[in-house]
Amino acid sequence: MDNLHVCHRHPGTDYIIKVNLRKTPKEMWLTIAETKGIACQQREGITEYVDAIEFKEKGFDGKLRQVFHVIQRTMDGRPTAAHPRDRGSCVLDLATLRAMARDRTVS
Repeated sequence: MDNLHVCHRHPGTDYIIKVNLRKTPKEMWLTIAETKGIACQQREGITEYVDAIEFKEKGFDGKLRQVFHVIQRTMDGRPTAAHPRDRGSCVLDLATLRAMARDRTVS
């Protein structure tokens, strides 16, 4: 939380803070990704979702935004989910991410 407070002292500054998601259920991120994310079908059996969620956090005036990248792999017809921190080949450049942040309202 300290890093967030430091970054919020400088309005208009873009920043990325990596979050440790080891204790977060993978199924929760897959549900968020399927309902709110932009799907990118890489090949049969691999779907990637990218987007952001906004949420209120105690100690901050406005909402905070968390960008996610979730990779869903299916093998033998059984869905499995990967943490948002996993990397894949569906890469969006910084300009595209900024445009998404500017143009898309996430509820």
